[in-house]
Amino acid sequence: RGLAGTISCRRASSIRNPASEVLSSEGGDVPLRQQFGSRLDALVQAMLKPKKYAAWANPFAIPRQRSLGSETGRMLEEHGFVMLSGQLGASQLWLPPAATNNASRVFLPKPPTCQSTGLKIYYPLDFASVLPAFELLGRLASHCHRGSVSVLDACAAPGGKFLLLAGELFGANGGHDQRLQHCLAGVERDKFRFNRLRQNLNLYLPRHVSGRTKLACGDAALPLRFGGGVNTQCFDAVLLDAPCSSERERLLRAVKHAHSKANREDLVDEERAELLARELSSTSWEASKTKGNARRQVDLLVANLRRAPSGIVVYSTCALSRLENDDVVAEALRRVPGWRCDAGSSAALQALVGLDIVVERTEYGWQVLPDTDGWG
Repeated sequence: RGLAGTISCRRASSIRNPASEVLSSEGGDVPLRQQFGSRLDALVQAMLKPKKYAAWANPFAIPRQRSLGSETGRMLEEHGFVMLSGQLGASQLWLPPAATNNASRVFLPKPPTCQSTGLKIYYPLDFASVLPAFELLGRLASHCHRGSVSVLDACAAPGGKFLLLAGELFGANGGHDQRLQHCLAGVERDKFRFNRLRQNLNLYLPRHVSGRTKLACGDAALPLRFGGGVNTQCFDAVLLDAPCSSERERLLRAVKHAHSKANREDLVDEERAELLARELSSTSWEASKTKGNARRQVDLLVANLRRAPSGIVVYSTCALSRLENDDVVAEALRRVPGWRCDAGSSAALQALVGLDIVVERTEYGWQVLPDTDGWG
């Protein structure tokens, strides 16, 4: 995951190793090979492994209890998870033990429902995906002292980062205290993903909190309509986790599809391996698609820079390519004068001190890559 900068006025199996072929074959995504060189092979092998999950313990699910020692905490501890210290722990984030950085993985069961509140007690998510939201919250700290902040999650589905933001803005007494007029709005363009977002909010947020959030099914690059008096043109902070190439998701889908086609009783092992290799290698990683994503990302970032004229914008993706990360930030800064990229004094990076998580700097930000610690 590349976090390409906090911008302020002021992201295997028995296959015959076709993995590298998927990303470097003729007509494939040459910029990735140019960007990473021989490391690309290790990145692809890492992306082929099962995903690792952290957990956000829902502070609304079990009232008047901290996660540690609560029903949520006991369940996560039973599965080897450890509550983080410092600000990340205060945000109810839990990690699996460090040993899971390698081949073994800790798999959480389906999130159970609290019997008293009817809410799901934890939300599994990639720890790297948490960092952009945490970065935004860290940058907002000075704004929160004013008594209220307005935050937009510009591409909010499926909802993990939105829930983390809601937990920070409305947790403890914040949801009931009407004096704290925080505004948390979410936008999602795709109708299926929008419905999934809305469903997750219903599963995890109590009514007194969800009633203080605003959702819109629309394009975050265009004018927005929320209703309820929300100023859609002026937010204190915007989180833009932009739609992208998402190489890991595409690769895992290709593997699943290849295995489903190769799972035939009439195939011998060698034939099955050949079929898996052929199906996986047919996955297209064309540079033209990456460039198309980048154009869309620039439009999104430019529009949301203009929505936070005196505030903070955090831009992130789960793409590998520089074209969808640093280059997008550079072009958006060129189009919208008066902004600067400030990735050096990072709240998220400070919170990672002491954790076995590798963060790599880029021109406009930093990234977490899966061949180092399995995240991303």
